[in-house]
Amino acid sequence: MPTDKEIYESIPDWVYSKPYLPFCEFIWRLLRKQSWETFWEHYDDFVEATLDELILRMEEAIKISQELQKGTLKNPDKIVSFWILPPVLVVRTDLQQGAIRLIYGNSADISFMAAHDHDKEIQFVINFHFEQGLATNYWYIRPGDELLEKRHMKLGTKLKDIPKEIPDFHEAADKVLDILKDIRNEQDPEHANSAYNTCIFLLSAGTNNGALLSNYSEYSWMWEGINMHKWAPKFIKNHSKEYPYLEPLKNADTVQFYEPWPPIFYQLTKLPRPIWIKRIAGLLTNGQLFFQYIMNLKGFDKVAPVKETILEMWEDGAPSPQMVLNHEIKPFGYEYKKVKGPRIYYWDFGLKEDDVLKGFLTNITFDTKQEKFDESNLISIGHGLETKFVKKDED
Repeated sequence: MPTDKEIYESIPDWVYSKPYLPFCEFIWRLLRKQSWETFWEHYDDFVEATLDELILRMEEAIKISQELQKGTLKNPDKIVSFWILPPVLVVRTDLQQGAIRLIYGNSADISFMAAHDHDKEIQFVINFHFEQGLATNYWYIRPGDELLEKRHMKLGTKLKDIPKEIPDFHEAADKVLDILKDIRNEQDPEHANSAYNTCIFLLSAGTNNGALLSNYSEYSWMWEGINMHKWAPKFIKNHSKEYPYLEPLKNADTVQFYEPWPPIFYQLTKLPRPIWIKRIAGLLTNGQLFFQYIMNLKGFDKVAPVKETILEMWEDGAPSPQMVLNHEIKPFGYEYKKVKGPRIYYWDFGLKEDDVLKGFLTNITFDTKQEKFDESNLISIGHGLETKFVKKDED
């Protein structure tokens, strides 16, 4: 087996995301299981599989939103799906509408765009509009779609090429937004005056976001990716002898961000990482630990060992919320050795492999103090309208 350093050195220097990849725990595990060359060979298919995953998540979130409006949804406080703002965070159904209105306001469009790991070329766009915290419609642009060829009115640059030609990610996003507003106003003129926020993410970072085991690990990586330009240079300065080959991180950029930032969301990202995690966890799941799921596993497994990697992570045990709050940021996997707390294993909940891949909700929070977690901590299994509730004696 090659070492992490050898894997890193096998990645060509022309890959823009190279310095960031060692901090993408899930993606790095994929690279350990297959060579960089194999991963890169199937990269375009991986992009397509990622888009298909996000579409499935959006459609599920909209269905849940519609059922909630009808008032026929039972136990919404026990049902979890991916939040469509962004679609890499999960939300408890009863908290979905309030959280959207708090962060984004009453009427807005949000577009999420994946940037290529090589040169930041835009690969796809997913957009949705919401009113009063509820999604009303959505559209998306696939790789190769003619809308990616649409040119900026003043620059003359194609939408997909703007981040390639404008080095500053935020400036590029601002110019992309000009084009996206034109598209929105053509397709949905009724809401031409609504707010518009766009989010650009490096594909590796976005995929890493959506495949970590728990919502707590998710919140942690989101903060790290957003704030990488702040903490990474300090990290390299303090570990230059240990990781001299990660020297490019001295000039690190953010790997995921909004343009413009929703004001409250932006203020949250400026908080210290543990406080950010607590606030976001409280907002989206009332602090409850949820173990995540991937809807397009079959699609992913045609191009990369995603399912195998997820199960491998479970063999190592999932960190508890307290462990996530207190871990040290390190490349090639987080440092938990100095952090107290029990590892979590799905079989301790009485679950089987098929169950865990569907996701499950627990009553565990960052305040929970237990030596071991078990079936008494389980609330529901599955996600969205397919959720199965666990019968409790007190119910």
